Amino acid sequence: MIGPFMKIMMRFFLRTREKKILNNYNNNNNNNNKEEKVEKEEKKEEEQVCGKEKESIEEILFWKVYRNKYLNRKIYGIIKTESYCLSKNIYDIRTSNSVDIDLIESVEWMVQNKHFGLLKYKLENKKGETKHIKIIKKTPQVFFQSFNNATPIEIETLKECLEILMTKYTIEFQTCDLIDATSKANSVIPFKILTSSPYNLPMYNYTVENALTNCDLKYYKELIQVIGDVSACINVSGGEEEVDFKNIKLPENIRVITLELILKNISYQNELLKFILQFANLFSIELISTLELPQMLVGNIEFETKVKMLDYGLFEKKSVKKIQPEFKQSFYQLLFCFKTQYRGKGPFDCGKVFIPDEINEKINEIIKDNKNLKELQKLVIIETKSIHYFYSNYMIEYGETIEEYHIKHDGCSWTNNLKSKINDDKILFFINYLSLFNWCCEEEFETIDFNQVSYNSLLSSIMTLQYNENYILIDSFETIDWISNGAIGPFSLRFISKFQDRFVFSSAEIAKSVIEKCCNEKSILSILSIKNRIFYSAILICNDDLFELANSLELGITKLGNDFKLPENYCFTIDQLGSLSRFIKEGKYVCHFNFLLSFIESIWRSNATSIQEVIDKVDFKFLPITFITNSFFNYKNEHRKATLFLRLIQIIDFETPFTDGNLRSDRIIYQNNIPYLFNVHSQLIENYISIITEIVDIVSGLKQLRSKQGVTEYKLANMTTIFKSILEYMYDLFLSISNIEIKQLNFVHNYIVSNGIHIENTLYRCYFYLYHRSTKLTKYVMSRPGILEVIKLVNNRNRVYDCNINYGPNGVYDIKNWLNTKVFTFKYLFKQDNSLEKIYFDLIEHLSLKQHQSEPLKLSENIFNDLNFFLEINRVDLFYQFYNKLSNDSKYDKIWFNIEPTLLNSICLKLNLQEFIQIVEFICSPLEKNKRMILLQRLLNCCLLSHRFDFIDYLVEQFSIQITGINFFFIKKRTKQQKENYDFYREAKYMLENHFDKITHPEIHKIQEQNLKIKIIKETFLIQFYCYLRKVRDIHSFLEAPTENKIQIIGCYLKKDYRIMFQEIPISTYNYQYEALFVDFKNSFNGQDIIEDYINSIFNEYQKIGIKSSETYYFRVDNIFNEAFKRGDIKLCNLIAKSYPKKFKILKKACSVAIQKNRLHVINYFLDPDNCKDLIASFENDNYLTNHLNLELKNYKIINLNNKIKSNN
Repeated sequence: MIGPFMKIMMRFFLRTREKKILNNYNNNNNNNNKEEKVEKEEKKEEEQVCGKEKESIEEILFWKVYRNKYLNRKIYGIIKTESYCLSKNIYDIRTSNSVDIDLIESVEWMVQNKHFGLLKYKLENKKGETKHIKIIKKTPQVFFQSFNNATPIEIETLKECLEILMTKYTIEFQTCDLIDATSKANSVIPFKILTSSPYNLPMYNYTVENALTNCDLKYYKELIQVIGDVSACINVSGGEEEVDFKNIKLPENIRVITLELILKNISYQNELLKFILQFANLFSIELISTLELPQMLVGNIEFETKVKMLDYGLFEKKSVKKIQPEFKQSFYQLLFCFKTQYRGKGPFDCGKVFIPDEINEKINEIIKDNKNLKELQKLVIIETKSIHYFYSNYMIEYGETIEEYHIKHDGCSWTNNLKSKINDDKILFFINYLSLFNWCCEEEFETIDFNQVSYNSLLSSIMTLQYNENYILIDSFETIDWISNGAIGPFSLRFISKFQDRFVFSSAEIAKSVIEKCCNEKSILSILSIKNRIFYSAILICNDDLFELANSLELGITKLGNDFKLPENYCFTIDQLGSLSRFIKEGKYVCHFNFLLSFIESIWRSNATSIQEVIDKVDFKFLPITFITNSFFNYKNEHRKATLFLRLIQIIDFETPFTDGNLRSDRIIYQNNIPYLFNVHSQLIENYISIITEIVDIVSGLKQLRSKQGVTEYKLANMTTIFKSILEYMYDLFLSISNIEIKQLNFVHNYIVSNGIHIENTLYRCYFYLYHRSTKLTKYVMSRPGILEVIKLVNNRNRVYDCNINYGPNGVYDIKNWLNTKVFTFKYLFKQDNSLEKIYFDLIEHLSLKQHQSEPLKLSENIFNDLNFFLEINRVDLFYQFYNKLSNDSKYDKIWFNIEPTLLNSICLKLNLQEFIQIVEFICSPLEKNKRMILLQRLLNCCLLSHRFDFIDYLVEQFSIQITGINFFFIKKRTKQQKENYDFYREAKYMLENHFDKITHPEIHKIQEQNLKIKIIKETFLIQFYCYLRKVRDIHSFLEAPTENKIQIIGCYLKKDYRIMFQEIPISTYNYQYEALFVDFKNSFNGQDIIEDYINSIFNEYQKIGIKSSETYYFRVDNIFNEAFKRGDIKLCNLIAKSYPKKFKILKKACSVAIQKNRLHVINYFLDPDNCKDLIASFENDNYLTNHLNLELKNYKIINLNNKIKSNN
């Protein structure tokens, strides 16, 4: 079957001229006998490839196009030169993003991209094609992690790869402790393999610690079987061995740290704790009494496990305090909170739980009874009588009371005594409920004849009311009569009155009856509150009679506030909502946003069948225009709702002039260094297109409204303003969608223009036009030096560039000042005659060359970025086209000394040898000797990092470049982590095998390296000091100062640490030599012998701390062998030792560093005397080194595979 890339290529081709070309191709075949034979052969090939199975149409079309040489070249040419790009991410466009398969050498890359078959092929190397396999320090961990998410078939392939790595690449693969790498990767399969025969790799105590804090339960089970005594724990069941974890014997030092470390395992602490707490033999709690857990860790543990931890007393007293139980809690959550009530109640003031035996028995019975939640709740209520709210929820949930709760210390309960007076269980239940909150007392019951009172469902409604969510519906006259007759008594009326602001009346008659019977002077109900509830009832019920009654009450209510909105769980009819809209309009009520939003949402829950029906039955003229426009933007992704608001804008009466200020939003084009885009579903894109076309139709039809009655010029102007603002907003939003196709953008833009609507080409639109024309164009714009500096000028927490903001200073690169929107228009960018090459060079002209003609520093920086850009997009032809333009202009001759490292790396990766030679000769010819050697040295380092050894041969032979130090393969990386993870072996092997004559004596080159560094610093010191003065002082005052003052200023500069002068000089400092002010600064030192002597004395002082002789070099911890030893790089150590036999030895400080960083694998390797043959001494014959090693390893235990722990002493 065809690969994914070829399918993409096919789809790309079919989107262009596929039909026409294929028709011509087929017609020619029918008219030519020779071509018919070719077609038959192609069919046979297709049958062989597909196993003689029936092919899909896509497959057939693909092979027809692919095997046509003309079409094949055409397609690849378009892919290379035009806008086609597999990724929409501009940072996927880089120099190293396309590599020939033969050059792929990184195990890490193949694993991360799931190319396991390719990895196996490379490792087997049956045809001898693999020249190098790149394995760095973190490769084993990455490789082991790939087992975790692999399919069964992939796991088998990975096992085969592991076997090859452990046999054929043993030394190369052991860049770290492999068992420890499996623990960091949480990968149990390689752990089982490496701890079993034939490998039987040793394990150290730090690996166990890493496993407990990082790994899951599967890994832990395998781990304890390796480190524990399992001889008596193997059971055979069904022909398979099972481990009885109850009888595993673990070393005491492991049991002591187990719980403490597992509690730090955020990802898997739940499953691990749940497992080990079942087996007391797996952990020890001797030291846990002093453990204080952060509340965050406590919160992540499941409550069933927390209960067990509480029983063991594993929580320090301050970690978990008494927690009040809540009624809605799950079984174990409630049990945990209940048990915390008994913390510290024992004989000692500690965190352990002391629960009375009788309560413990009840808890155990409840757990045995299928974890009966109701019984547990009942137990909590009885034992914690102060929790009234908990009991009230229990009563409502189950409709029953608990007699034990109401019994006082004297054994009596006055509510239970009422049973003789009250025959109605519901009334008795209600009185018990009130007694929880002290809303009634015994004296109030003395005057009540309970035989004359009855219960009403209103009380049940109130007791079960969920505050702020539901309403109490009054829908019967019986309820009204019951209230007016005094209900059960004064206490019940007080209770009812607390909830009168939640009443809703079902009809106008019910509401009138309430006013007549219940709102008198003797009643506890408030007349004002009831009238207000009538008003709200009218809105909620949407009843015309209630509306009429509410209007007659003259309540003085002018708006529906923030606290009122239509209920979400009620479906209104469209007729009811129509009545509500007319009521609000006639009453001229002002509606809060929350009410309006709930009103609109109710429309979608109603029985309306179409938007037209909604418009016909609901009077929307009470809605503010700002709410309608804002709602449109809230629903812009939902075509049906957005269309409604577009229709509403056309029928609204405008009372005040409308401006587009409230429609303007941020116009952000990039955040940090990434275009500000979002990806949406294809159906949603069609919605956007449909909405935009609908708005265009409305705008284009506004002129026809002039002839209609009732449409004034004033209203027409307002409508035009609104719709054009909405159109521009939607168009800009559409442009910021990353996955729209060019044909969709063409359709939308042409539809707008064809309807006579002008869309201004703003910076925002121009930026996204470039993006949609080609991601490479945006890549160019975002690679401009300084483009990110402008967003630092304002208080910009999100680091975004907003086109609406004026960023101010001219000294900062602001794209707004240089991207000419009159040039880079939609018509220009999407015109068929305009190729990407033309657009590239037009962008360079505007954003690079024109911008900095008067600033050589910035001009050179931009030019280097331009050249690098062409290499990043794989257009070497355009690179040379631009390069030739520069080489023919003498004003660019001096910029090459400051060439950026990024460009040097790209040159090394993309050019062939002949092209490289041409570039080197050009950039070096105008430079003086010292500067040329500095530049060539930088270029040599780039060639090493890029593995362009053909370039290195040319540089060394042609220019006789001095190798300034044997430590060339410890080239400084950007960060310490990069240096730690970088594989220097390939560069070292090449240099030692091909240019050994230049590095025969590494100690000499170390001295040369220092001397050359001092020489370079002397030449560049003035530039570096000049940079310092520019930042903190006035240079003119320095030039005018006496010699003594100048020396004092230099002394202040070097006061903290004069070694700062000898650090690596940033390349950017050289750029200052082009400033006119620097010339005056440099000339001020001429003839100043005192200053020269002062600077020379500092350099002489530095030389005193340098290397004095070759003898000391081999015993320095920073020599090339011990540097490799500290990194744990065994293969590099072997290479250096064989290249310089009997020159190096392992130093004790190097051992200490290796042990400190858990790189014991390198020590284990060199403990074998056979591996130290090329060294001065081995551990066996160096007692001083052996004693030091034993001392360092006293805290490191080796866990052997015979299940015993021994010290390494």
